Amino acid sequence: MSRIKGKKIITNISQVISGNQIEKNLKLAIQYHFIKKKYSVFLEKNIATQMTLPDLCKVDASLADLKFDETTRRYRADVLAINTKSEVVIIEIKSSKKDYTSDNKFLNYRHYCDKLYLAVTDDWLTQAMIDDIPKGVGIIHVSLDIENKPVFHYLRKARKLNMLKSGTRYAMMVNLAWHSGLSVKQVMLRKPVIKPD
Repeated sequence: MSRIKGKKIITNISQVISGNQIEKNLKLAIQYHFIKKKYSVFLEKNIATQMTLPDLCKVDASLADLKFDETTRRYRADVLAINTKSEVVIIEIKSSKKDYTSDNKFLNYRHYCDKLYLAVTDDWLTQAMIDDIPKGVGIIHVSLDIENKPVFHYLRKARKLNMLKSGTRYAMMVNLAWHSGLSVKQVMLRKPVIKPD
C-alpha cells in the first residue's frame, strides 16, 4: 500500500522495473525532480577528494586545516545538487531494505551539504527506521502513477544542517567547477581532426 494519498492508482516501482534497474531509474527521476526545482545536478560525484587540497591551500591558507580521512575518499553522492546561492543538497538513493541496512555511511554526508535527503521507493522503510534517521535529514518517497510517471512525496522535508564549513564548500565548488569544464584529459580524448585544404 502506498504512502501517497489522493491518486487513483499508485504502483510500487519494483512491480514494473526489475532488480538493479530500480536504482538507476530512481536516480534519474530524482535528477529531473531537482532540475525542475532549478538546481544544477551531478550524478555519482565524489563529495570530497584530497587531490584538490594542495592546490587549494596555495590559494587560501585557511583551507590547510581541512581533514579527509580514509573513509572520506569513498564518499560518493548518488545525486548532488547545487543552486545559484551555492547551497548544496545531497540525495542518497536506497532502492531496497538490504541496500539501506548494508550501507549507512550516508549520514556522514551531512558535513558536506546544506541539506541531506534519503530517496526511497516502495514501502520497505518502516516507521522505526524513519525514527532512527536524524530529524534534519529529509525523506523522499518515489512511486509511480497510472502512466508509470514518478510521483514524489516528501515524508519529511530536510532542514538546513549548518554543518558545511566555508572551506569545505569552497573546495567542493572548485572541484565541481573543474570537473564540469573541459580539462586537458577530456580535450586530448577528442582531438579535433583538421583536414588540409
